[in-house]
Amino acid sequence: MATSCRVCRHRKRAAIERELLKGATLRDVAERFGLSYSSVHRHRKNGHISATLARATDELETFEARGLAAELTDLKNRARGILDRAEAADDLRSALGAIRELRGLLELVAKIEGRLSSGGVAVIVSTPAWGELRSVIVDALAD
Repeated sequence: MATSCRVCRHRKRAAIERELLKGATLRDVAERFGLSYSSVHRHRKNGHISATLARATDELETFEARGLAAELTDLKNRARGILDRAEAADDLRSALGAIRELRGLLELVAKIEGRLSSGGVAVIVSTPAWGELRSVIVDALAD
């Protein structure tokens, strides 16, 4: 007779799965919820994570990524507007400030993509929504 998954029977299964979906380590999750590493590993490996919870997590990440993209687009538009006004007024100091801000946005995108390191540490994002966010940012900055 096969035994059922210890994580599936755990009273805090949803919390365990949320932690796994957020990227917490198997060892950390196991210790935090009083389980063995192998139980948590088998639960994830055998596809026991609730499909509904996984979809909800993906949808939340997409929603948050769209919000971030909208904020970056707004910042880009405002910086470009300031740059245009500064150039029209022949205000080189303000123009350079706006250019620095636009460069900072490009640098942020490069850091998020892991193509640029900060203090020797590469920043890598691996969420399902990153591809969509990246294309929105790149399109917005290309305007």
